[in-house]
Amino acid sequence: MASFFTIRALRATFLRRSATIPLFIVLGTVLFGCGAMPSDFELRDRFFQKQSDFVRLVQMSNQDQHVTVIDSHATYLDSDVSWPRKDIGFSEERWNEYRRMFRKLGVDGGLSRRMDYPFAVFLNAYASGGVLGSSGKGYVYSEKSLSPLVNSLDVMPRDLYNKNRGHAIVFEALTNNWYMFREEY
Repeated sequence: MASFFTIRALRATFLRRSATIPLFIVLGTVLFGCGAMPSDFELRDRFFQKQSDFVRLVQMSNQDQHVTVIDSHATYLDSDVSWPRKDIGFSEERWNEYRRMFRKLGVDGGLSRRMDYPFAVFLNAYASGGVLGSSGKGYVYSEKSLSPLVNSLDVMPRDLYNKNRGHAIVFEALTNNWYMFREEY
């Protein structure tokens, strides 16, 4: 099961480099998925049942801010996104603690600190698709307001997606500093 950050990283690598036709075919046909996209109700219910654990996960991430991506299989540092590498950003014990939290919270795609939202922590609960088209859904902690806000993430606003040339991200407020998000490419 690939996380949404992995799909984003593959896409970015693919778009940065002059890919050969065989690479294009391989990457284009690889499909990442983890079942049906959870509904807003499911995500909201999970969040409010385990809110203190979600807060704990963000606190852990704040202690490890130099690690910009953490999932069950890889980490990215703010200074090194190569993988595999010896310095994963913290101890193996700490990584196992993150893995336990991811499983407990249903955050299968791990967490990420993104350049486009440097003040936010994204917790990726769902990712599907591949290099050329993907969608993700999850939670965001941000002390700055996020927009655009919508009343439901169950349906992506096509006008926003089309306006942004095939990319859209929207947010739904949960509680103070907490949101759910949906993103599509």
